[in-house]
Amino acid sequence: MLVGLTACVTNDTAPTVLPVARGQASVTISRPNGWYGAAVAVDIQANGVKFASIPAGGSFTGPVPPGPVTLTATSWSSPGRYTIRFNAVAGRQYAFEVSGRDEQVVAGVAFGLIGVMADTVINEETSGAFKITAIAR
Repeated sequence: MLVGLTACVTNDTAPTVLPVARGQASVTISRPNGWYGAAVAVDIQANGVKFASIPAGGSFTGPVPPGPVTLTATSWSSPGRYTIRFNAVAGRQYAFEVSGRDEQVVAGVAFGLIGVMADTVINEETSGAFKITAIAR
């Protein structure tokens, strides 16, 4: 599984930016280039609805309504999901980064598919191949 997820990526992907209407908050999610999962896009949901699909080196900016927001990262290549929550304020900008989740790599290398599945069950909403981290602006 890890062999299929590795690749060398050298070019940055053009950012995708959707307009943010008045009364909404702006969310930017970036994903640096890296060897882990470089050939796989990370799908992001906001409040249970597809928000973005971000390739390695890519970024996405889009609107979310004010109030509680749940961001979830998943990929077709691995079970599990990584979820974070925050309270969006209209007119504010929020920034996040998506990166590989080392814990699942270690579980997969040490115990194979059983380790990956155990990681998914044990960590529930903080499992999966990728994690989302808030970036201070």
